[in-house]
Amino acid sequence: MAQQPDKITRELLKQFPSFLDYLNRSNQNPNEKNDQQQILLDQIDPQTQLSNAVDGFNDKLHADLLDELKRTDPVYFERIILDLFKAMHYGEGQMTPKSHDGGIDGIIFEDGLGLSKIYMQAKRYADSKVNEKEVQNFVGALGCSEVSKGVFITTSLFDEKAKKKALDAAKKGMIIRLIDGQELTKLMIEHNVGVRTIRTIEIKIVDTAYFISPDE
Repeated sequence: MAQQPDKITRELLKQFPSFLDYLNRSNQNPNEKNDQQQILLDQIDPQTQLSNAVDGFNDKLHADLLDELKRTDPVYFERIILDLFKAMHYGEGQMTPKSHDGGIDGIIFEDGLGLSKIYMQAKRYADSKVNEKEVQNFVGALGCSEVSKGVFITTSLFDEKAKKKALDAAKKGMIIRLIDGQELTKLMIEHNVGVRTIRTIEIKIVDTAYFISPDE
């Protein structure tokens, strides 16, 4: 569960674009601005304030996690991906030797005997999109093996031709799953890979059913 703030403050609301737009549009003096901002806060019920604050924290967590992944050593990035698949209960994985990987960065063993495998390709890009040729090479690597399932992960995005190439692979009996940076951080947070919970807060409300007399 994401950390939830004890108090909704003006500084916290500044994380939200809509609130910043409000501040930028205002031409009042500083004191009047503070009064207007407080009025705005007072008009939002506590549950909505809390929900907005949690959304803001989650958005920042996604962004911070993606930044960390983009700065990670490329080889260690592959290890992170294997850790994620293990956390998702897809089985143990191993990295392939760099000199003989044949376009495959890792292999995930879905069963203890290694009878079912998934090939993995991981690209740690800062900005560049994964292109058609890179996906084609991955498809080709699967086509030269007995493995029919593959996952291509990147910290950036896939261009449209790359996405089409993955879909076309299905015609050859292969399943190619593409995971971009946004989905990658979502999965890591969901399965607690590279993140940790620092505090959990219980939110309680009045149980109105408790106050109904049995005689009514």
